[in-house]
Amino acid sequence: MYDNLIFLRGGIQTAGSSYTHISRSGVHSTELIMVTEGVLYMFVGEERYTLSRGDVLRIPPEAPHGGYRECEGVSFIWLHMTGISEDELPNTVIKPLGFDRATLLAREILHYSASLEMPAECADYLARVLIAELTVGEESSGRALRGVKEFLKERGGMPSTAEEVARALGYSEDYLSRLLKRSLGVGLKQYIDRVRLDSIKRELLLGEMTLAELGAYFGFSDYKSFLKFFKYHEGVTPTEFINSY
Repeated sequence: MYDNLIFLRGGIQTAGSSYTHISRSGVHSTELIMVTEGVLYMFVGEERYTLSRGDVLRIPPEAPHGGYRECEGVSFIWLHMTGISEDELPNTVIKPLGFDRATLLAREILHYSASLEMPAECADYLARVLIAELTVGEESSGRALRGVKEFLKERGGMPSTAEEVARALGYSEDYLSRLLKRSLGVGLKQYIDRVRLDSIKRELLLGEMTLAELGAYFGFSDYKSFLKFFKYHEGVTPTEFINSY
């Protein structure tokens, strides 16, 4: 899948005020713009889009594009790659179910592409995983799956049980677990842990809290429980995760 995909370049754009994306045309690669903060106003061809956090914009090769309005406090990740067909990623605006996971993948792509020690194929491979993640998110946009996503988003990474999520949404725990397993490859409990872990990793990268503060913030009974949870799911300690970036 996506065997012809090659990652070319990318970066992170952060603007405080009065930012308008430069207008371009004749770019030979597909560009993905992943909005992580604020609102970004973009046109692609004749269409205009208002993009907020959680939105991914696909700009096809050769398509005229740019900003049509000034932005305030916007941040986004941009990635250029070749070898993506519209059949593989058909929508212009994508709202992936696992946006936090997708942004972490995008950051890893940038990390590996800038590394002198790792082969370029590593970034290509992760770019393929990212496109698969975006595709799965689009295909899994049913009401039940969106409900799970919104419920956990409102919880902000706080502890939630599978029973609590199912009861709040009016579905059986078994039904939601089977639905997630079929669509995302993990059950409800595993998905809850994944979302919680993504929230923790996002805060780790922001670096605004100490590890002890993070553990307390995300509802762990003590610091050791926080470390055990993170290493079990991520395979490294929080400090090792931070140092990798």
